[in-house]
Amino acid sequence: MFNVLLLLLLSSAANAAELRGVRDGRYLNLSWEALDGKLQEASTPNGPWLTVTTALCPYRTATASARKFYRLILPAPGKKWLTVAAVSMGAKTNVATNLQTFFSYMERAASNRVDLVVFPEIALQQCPAWGYSSHTPTAQEMAYVRQTAETIPGQSTSNIVVKAKELNLFVVFGMTEKDAAGLLYNANVLLGPDGVIGKHRKRYLWDSNYGGNEDLIWRTGQVWDVVESPLGKVGLMI
Repeated sequence: MFNVLLLLLLSSAANAAELRGVRDGRYLNLSWEALDGKLQEASTPNGPWLTVTTALCPYRTATASARKFYRLILPAPGKKWLTVAAVSMGAKTNVATNLQTFFSYMERAASNRVDLVVFPEIALQQCPAWGYSSHTPTAQEMAYVRQTAETIPGQSTSNIVVKAKELNLFVVFGMTEKDAAGLLYNANVLLGPDGVIGKHRKRYLWDSNYGGNEDLIWRTGQVWDVVESPLGKVGLMI
């Protein structure tokens, strides 16, 4: 028995799309033409609905014993989905290497029609001095932190903006920022194809009161920042 039910969205609305299904042995192949369609799955006609994919078309799934329902949803007229990719990466104590890792993930995100890519805290430089309060940063560790700290905007943000423009992406990433007086901050940056949009300096450092040593490396910043962007309002925190 073919125990998968297809829901076909057939409507006279201008932005309606059709979901098509073809059985192939014990597999079901789903396809659609709307580039901004989201495929959702549920175990009942009334949900709850879970987004299965926003990128893979056709979508192939094995038919299971439980009946499944599928639907294709589209954004409201004149709107689009905001697709965000969160990157988990092991940063190195080498800015050039980390930039290449950024670019690789940005290319991968763009190929999946992602709008915003978010990288980890201090992903640009890594921080060898960072650790528990029992660890006092060595002179060598602090020398690396100071030597690789950058202004915002700066060389690395400019390089990432060039890549963001090439791929039409927005990016958030963490870094050690250096201000005009040479003070260091644990910062994150929001940028896009047209340049740096905003930044945030970490306010609540993991200091000795909480078992960390961040106050030996960075100064305190703001509680949080909200910036206007082409994506809408974006809140920046660390």
